[in-house]
Amino acid sequence: MEILTPQIETPKETNSDIPIEPSEETSENVKNIEFLALLGMKDEMFNKETMEKIGYLTKNISLDELQELAIRSGNDTQTSKLDKIFTYVKLSKLESESARKFHLIHNAKNQWMDKPMQSRI
Repeated sequence: MEILTPQIETPKETNSDIPIEPSEETSENVKNIEFLALLGMKDEMFNKETMEKIGYLTKNISLDELQELAIRSGNDTQTSKLDKIFTYVKLSKLESESARKFHLIHNAKNQWMDKPMQSRI
């Protein structure tokens, strides 16, 4: 008769022991859905053009800013809220970028003069 001895296995790390962290892609999708829900456009989730606009908005503004812009945009029937907010955010970003460039040009121009030029009107 053979005597069997139990083998002791080292416990392996299971998936339940590893803390689950939301991935960046998952959090982006949740944010996209929140934005769509706020604008009342959940049914547009599979529209590629709408999702591109929503993706741009999620990268550039917060949910609170979207709420404020949605309220300020009003209920014009000719243009959708999404298009109004998208255009506003895009123009605001362009404005801030232009202001930054203007500031850099102004500083570079002033480096070449002892005193800033006075306008002669």
